[in-house]
Formats: sequence, C-alpha cells, structure tokens
Amino acid sequence: MNSEPKLDAQGEEGNVEQLLTDTNNVRGDVRANIYDATRPAEVGPEQHSKRLENLGALLRDFAWLTGKDSVLIIGNKKEYNCDPALVQLIQEYCEQQKIPCTLLVAGEASREEIMDATRNHTFIWSAHDWEEEGSWDEFVESIGEHARMTHCDGVKVDCLDDGGAMTENKGEMESRLNRMEHVLKDVWGLHIESSVGTDLWLELKHGERRWFKDTGVLREGSWDNFPGGEIFTAPHESNVNGTLVLTGLDSEADPAQGVDQPVRLTINRGRVVRIDGGESADKLRTYWEEAGVLHEEGEGKPWRQVLQVAEVAFGANSKARARWVDPSQPAAHPGTPTVEAEKRLHTMHVAIGDMKFGEEGTEGEIECDSHLDFVLPGEGLTVTAFKTRDDWEKRKNGEFLVDRGDWKQW
Repeated sequence: MNSEPKLDAQGEEGNVEQLLTDTNNVRGDVRANIYDATRPAEVGPEQHSKRLENLGALLRDFAWLTGKDSVLIIGNKKEYNCDPALVQLIQEYCEQQKIPCTLLVAGEASREEIMDATRNHTFIWSAHDWEEEGSWDEFVESIGEHARMTHCDGVKVDCLDDGGAMTENKGEMESRLNRMEHVLKDVWGLHIESSVGTDLWLELKHGERRWFKDTGVLREGSWDNFPGGEIFTAPHESNVNGTLVLTGLDSEADPAQGVDQPVRLTINRGRVVRIDGGESADKLRTYWEEAGVLHEEGEGKPWRQVLQVAEVAFGANSKARARWVDPSQPAAHPGTPTVEAEKRLHTMHVAIGDMKFGEEGTEGEIECDSHLDFVLPGEGLTVTAFKTRDDWEKRKNGEFLVDRGDWKQW
C-alpha cells in the first residue's frame, strides 16, 4: 500500500503505515465448504413444509414472483455466504410451482456466464460475495429493467422458520418505517453514545438527502436485501467526528464477527483516522488495507475512500435476530449474518466505505468497492436528535430518539 498522507486524530499529517500497517496478523480465511445444493433437508418434514410455505409467502409478497418468472440463483462455495439448505428450498419451491430455475455457482461458472444469465432471468437470488471480485456495480448494471434481484449474502435457511426475519409482516413493517421517516426527516444531526464508549457527532444533509425506507419489497430493474427492514441515509461527507466503539464486526471483514475486545474507531472529518483494539482491530486494519489497494488499482482513486463514514441507519424488522444467537459463545463463534442483524428493530448501524446506495436522493459522493456495516446493539445506546440548524451547531435542545436503550419513538 502507498504512503499517501492521512489526517490523524489531531488533524495533523500522518503516514498511512501508522494507521493501517499490519505485518504480524494476516486475515484468516474461513474454511471453504464444498457447495452441495442436493444434500437432504436437516429438519423434520413438518418444519421443512413450514419453511416452504413461508418462502412462498416471502416470494409472493416481497418479490412479486409468479409463474411467468424465471429464477436465477447465484451461489458460491463458502457456506457462510451461501446456505445450501436455503438454495435447495428455493429450487424445491420453483419445481412445485413449475417456475424455471437456474443455479450458477461462482467459480464454476465464469463471471461472464453469470452476467449473461442475470440479463436473461426476471428474478435473481444472489448469495455470492461480489465485493471479493470488485464487480458489484457491473453485476447490478446487468439487471434488466424487467428484473428484480435480492442480495442475501450470509442469510441462513432458519430465517424462514416461524418468527424468523424473513417472515416479518409487510404491512406492519411498512407502517413502522413510515413512523420512523416522520421523525427522522426533520433531523439536522445526531449524537450517538453507548455504554461501551461510542461518542459520535454526525451531521445530516437536511433538505438535500432523504431517508430511504427499505421494506425489502423488490422493484423492477432494482435490488434489495432479504430480509428487509431498515431506514437509512448518507451523512455529511466531512462532518462526522468522534469515536465509534464496535462490539461486533461486519461478516465481510470477519465471518466470525465477534471481537476479542471492543474495537475503537477514531473518526475525524468523516473518515476513520485511527483503529485501536486487539486481534479484531488487526483484522479490520488488514481488511481495509487490502480493500484500499484493490480500490486504488481498479479505480485510480485515493485509497482512503474505503475509510469514509458512509451510512447511518435504523433497523425496523421486529423478527430479525441480534448480533449473536448465543452470547455465551467465544468471539470466534459465527454470529447472525450482518444482512439480518442490521435490520433488527431497536438497533442502528453505521457503515464505512461506499456511499453509492443506488437510491437517488440518499447516497453520497464517495464511491469505492468496500462497504462495512457495524451494528450497534440497543442496550446502553443513546441517540440525540437536533431538529434545527441552530440547535445542531450549538449542540442544544436535543431530543432523545433513544435513551440508554429505551427507544422513545418506535
């Protein structure tokens, strides 16, 4: 990586090696499981039948899937990205409904074959980590105007059990998001605090950027996540300052997600300028170092864009699980996939990296191939909103959205 100057926490010129050098710890690869979409279901017939029923409701209510559609499933050989049991369930449902279904596995099928197939199907279920190849934008552009795509990287089949995140009631979630938008649309800035040390001041672009309500309902010519359920926007590029303390990592940076000790990110003028912590901090440094090299080589732009504070969001899915299924497990134990955990009602998340969400009126100016979402659990979380420019600038008359884990508004 180059040594382009970078502002440190005091605003002075520093050297990039002081921020992101990691010569002793190398990001460990999770064991790549051999992908097998034909393995039998691991649950009893009653539960399997219920999952099929819930999958059908999801595809009808959120994806508008009908017998006129053709389905493309894009998987890979890493089971933490792509759950074979979930793929098998989709294939079985399509067979029952006589809907054409194609499965392509990245690494076995070429990128060109996948792109061609994307253009020739009307519904795409993607469980492949496209950021690994730096080709996400190209992939999204391959979606035809008639097609819908859901990106479900890391989602597991148990999300379709009764009470699972992909069984959330669409009407209830839409109503909840409408109430959230009503509160958030007038906010000029947020002060985010937590019991573990987060102290972050985050300015919004009031009147310039809107909050986007992500229900998970797919629109033609676009994509979304399953499960859905969040409201988000891009903050002011250069006016986010303070400290963000992480008790879990994005599964893209570390599939295990847990931390050996809290990771402290110092943020100045909208970008991460310092990373403190144990082995988990080392993993994060390495991830951003590698992402920065790929970004600079592929785009010819400054590497530091991968360190941009990109997004602030609130979860709205009442059935999504918290960060860890079993908090008694060690840090290396795999947790709930980020794409689900970030949707949980009574949590929020802050993202670092790419600000191009593909939603007009919400996205920012910085573009790169890395985007990490860091979920902040509701316990001990306090979020103060400022409703006028004067109040924000003077840091006065703030109103609690969240008061030490007590969500006042929803």
